[in-house]
Amino acid sequence: MASADGPRRVGLPAWRVGCARVPHFALAVARAAHPAVPAGAPVALIEEKGTRSRVAAADAEAQADGVRVAQAASRARAGCPGLVCLPWDPSALDQATLALAERLERAAPLVVPLEDEPGAFWIDARGMRWLGGEGGLAARVLAEAEAAGFPQLKLAVADTAVAARAAVHLPGAAAVRLIPAGGDAAFLRGLPLEALDMGDEVRDALLGLGLRTVAELAALPPGALE
Repeated sequence: MASADGPRRVGLPAWRVGCARVPHFALAVARAAHPAVPAGAPVALIEEKGTRSRVAAADAEAQADGVRVAQAASRARAGCPGLVCLPWDPSALDQATLALAERLERAAPLVVPLEDEPGAFWIDARGMRWLGGEGGLAARVLAEAEAAGFPQLKLAVADTAVAARAAVHLPGAAAVRLIPAGGDAAFLRGLPLEALDMGDEVRDALLGLGLRTVAELAALPPGALE
């Protein structure tokens, strides 16, 4: 039915989007491919670029021994004699991401892998009131992730992709965070700028201006950053 303001949208569910993410996905995939690695052993993934070998990822045990991302592999081994070095394998990450996406599609109507983060996914969370609500969606997603070998998966649902992605990247994030409808702005205001998905140059520029939080950024008058 049309009105004076144009066609009326009837019965469409409110927009809700989920972001699911497996923390330390690359390390989990590498460990699964090398089951002989002892539990608790410090592990680093080494990326080979020409004649240079660099640490691409390091688990908590390796970091506790001083191993850092982008560190030369030789230096990492010298500082952590018990370090287990596994290869950084982008192809294996892509395959594992697609396999997990297929598994999560059993729990949600639409699952799309993030292009810039292996092991992270956008999930269509609209219309969940007919499918057990967002809590039901979360339970199904976590169950499928655990069955696929990724019990550490985190899920957030929000009105916007920005808020959902920020929520699953927060240190110590709960397994599930359901931001109430209309609550994204309040949630984001309390976060540091580092929590937002933005380019390094933009973030560095904002930090250079003395801005530290999303609330401080939002408080700027229109045109202040032009």
